[in-house]
Amino acid sequence: MGHALVEGRTRLTSAVAISQQPVAAQSVAADVAANGELYRICFIKLLGNMARQPREPVQRLVQEQAEPARDPVRVRTPSGTNPGFSINISIGEAEPPEIPAGSAARAAECWVPAGRSATVGDLKVAGGMIYVGRKLPSVNGRTVEPALIDPAQPFSGGEADCHVRMLNYWSSYSYASPAARASYLQWLTTGRSDPAADIGYVFLFFYGLERRVLADAKIDETARTEIPAIIEEVRRLRSIYGQNGSFNRYSAEFMDFVEASQSMQAGGADNEQPPPLTRYQLTFGLRRKLGQLAAAGKPLPPNWAYTWYHNDPRTRLPAAAERCPEHTARLFAFEYNRQLGEGLVLPANKTRLKLTYRPASASFGSSLAQSADLPDVSILTASYAKLDAIAVECFRQLDAYSRFVGRNRERKDTFDGLVLLPVSLWPAAWQQQVADLAKLTVGEVVPTLKYKDLLVRFGHEVAPARLTYVGWCRSLAAAGIGLEPDPRFGGEVPDLEDTVAVFATDGIEHVSEGFGLAALLLRLAAAVAAADGAFTDQEMKILQDEIQGNATVKQEDKRRLLARLARFRAQAPGLTGLKPTIQQMNAEARAKVTDFLLTMIYTDRTVAPAEVKVMEKVYTLFGMEPAALYTRLHELSAGAKPTPVSAGQKAGPIQLNAAKVQQLRAVSDEVTKKLAVIFDAEHAAVLAAEKKETEEPEPAPVGTATLLDLDVAHAELLALLVGRTQWTRAEFEELCADKDLLPDGALERINDAAFTKFDQAIIEGEDPLEIAGQLLEETTHASNH
Repeated sequence: MGHALVEGRTRLTSAVAISQQPVAAQSVAADVAANGELYRICFIKLLGNMARQPREPVQRLVQEQAEPARDPVRVRTPSGTNPGFSINISIGEAEPPEIPAGSAARAAECWVPAGRSATVGDLKVAGGMIYVGRKLPSVNGRTVEPALIDPAQPFSGGEADCHVRMLNYWSSYSYASPAARASYLQWLTTGRSDPAADIGYVFLFFYGLERRVLADAKIDETARTEIPAIIEEVRRLRSIYGQNGSFNRYSAEFMDFVEASQSMQAGGADNEQPPPLTRYQLTFGLRRKLGQLAAAGKPLPPNWAYTWYHNDPRTRLPAAAERCPEHTARLFAFEYNRQLGEGLVLPANKTRLKLTYRPASASFGSSLAQSADLPDVSILTASYAKLDAIAVECFRQLDAYSRFVGRNRERKDTFDGLVLLPVSLWPAAWQQQVADLAKLTVGEVVPTLKYKDLLVRFGHEVAPARLTYVGWCRSLAAAGIGLEPDPRFGGEVPDLEDTVAVFATDGIEHVSEGFGLAALLLRLAAAVAAADGAFTDQEMKILQDEIQGNATVKQEDKRRLLARLARFRAQAPGLTGLKPTIQQMNAEARAKVTDFLLTMIYTDRTVAPAEVKVMEKVYTLFGMEPAALYTRLHELSAGAKPTPVSAGQKAGPIQLNAAKVQQLRAVSDEVTKKLAVIFDAEHAAVLAAEKKETEEPEPAPVGTATLLDLDVAHAELLALLVGRTQWTRAEFEELCADKDLLPDGALERINDAAFTKFDQAIIEGEDPLEIAGQLLEETTHASNH
């Protein structure tokens, strides 16, 4: 449209210049005849208002040489455009008149039915569905029918090329140049199927189909019987030229208008299935179904709800919906039913539903409309907002799987991919395993099993990578099943022979402030308790009570700690990996922790050599002299008089000393107070790191270019990484620590940006990490040239 208006303005300027110069009238007429209807109308009107001598012969020559005489038409500037000039020609009635008498008969005479042939000059045009003849008025009666092929008008066969644009925006066969007519006839005679043909020729043919269905069929029974064949022809054209946005929109709205009109005339039977998923197009059939449900007070089914949301022009779909359309639709239906039960009941608003269509052909001159006595629910914002909230939650749940598919499309149906999906989208056999695991979590005893046995339950035998395991933990947690260890809460990725614990969880990922301290004391205590090879029920009970009585930890975190304790009992924890935390403690805090552990040992009134040996390791780990351990043991034994157990002697029945238990509680409370400050700071750092991983980072300052358009921290990390082609996992984690970034989150964010830019990852492998720095080099090279 913009191109046509600019062209019209240019030619008007030329017309003024021509009118002010002594030029041959024949030259002006030839120029006018070669350039479309818009120029002709504007030029004639302009010259008709000028009191200059050349006006009459020029106008007469134009009428003789250009095209058959016709009534002047009103040229309107389309709404929403601002071309910088306007043309207002007020001739004739304000509204388009009815089709002139006899035009139906003329249309029937000119129409060539499907399967018939027509002769135009020396060409035989097969296939039919075209108008061929003379003097067929347009639907509004103001000009000749644009789709009419007039055999009397010349065409230059030597210049035919349907791949070249030769038609104006408002194309018309009668007003086209001879070369354009030849190109159009070429497209018709070659089967109307050349995918490289200019879309203008497709539209010119489409104009005729519009007229036959929307105008002739109103008063011609024969035309009505041809509607199904014409609709099928439009579908065929869409399969070839549907990638053109303009034709795709017009043809889709045309079919929607015709099918909806027929449905209304037939009594308006309900649609059983929603229309196809398309972008930015709410068909009348969809809006009519919504109105029918609202009028009847019936709930909106999930498939219709998602089609409304998906097709609504207000919707902006993220990458997850584009990469995984089927998963998105299924998850939306699941969440829709989970949150809204039978479905959303739409309010019957007062705005009535209208069926409108603005034909592509200028033959009509105005939009067509029909009314339905139903509410137009599609305009409601509150109902749409409820669907949007459900969709956003679905997109969040699909984000990890979407990223995986973006990097590994060929592995989207493997274990590594499927575990990243919400459990509701898992295979039926997997969902049954989740149900069986949920049954195990009922009761006070936390179940444990070998990690390899857990994998076998889901048809897998190889330990997955870290990111896959973390995603699996997250998906299970969303379904109410917690795993220990879980790297999101300080746990490690288990080996196949390791033990895992299963427990009921509410899926909350953020821990309470006292969790870090409680986890540290639990690990140390469990290591000491298991040192003698007999993690007894009595010791288990002491630690369970300690967890349950901890006022600084939420109930959800207590369940995780109890599961961790059950795992520690089955598989004693090591003392590696604690040094960074211990280094934050001062001497007094370290003494309080060791006092807690020693007091726990003395609750059973016996001390095993193995327990003393572990305590020696703890003292060394804490930077304390082992000799201080024995001094402290002597001090504690002075009051309790514990009986040491020799290396070859087994301890007898354990008897709890109530006073010592109370002393243990007092020591525990004091340790909690002393170390709270340390772990509050550590917890704040963890939360900050988690926030960096889960939320969008701060963008770079405006005007600052960063690698892959990443935030500053991730861009700086990437700049370091591309300096080498390979990094060990430990080196990578050290770089991330320097930038206050979580390694897995940083890796995923950088690779996601790389996929957006290059459609491939820039960081590959587990350990070592392979860096494809040449991708950035190629981009830089291309931008510099």
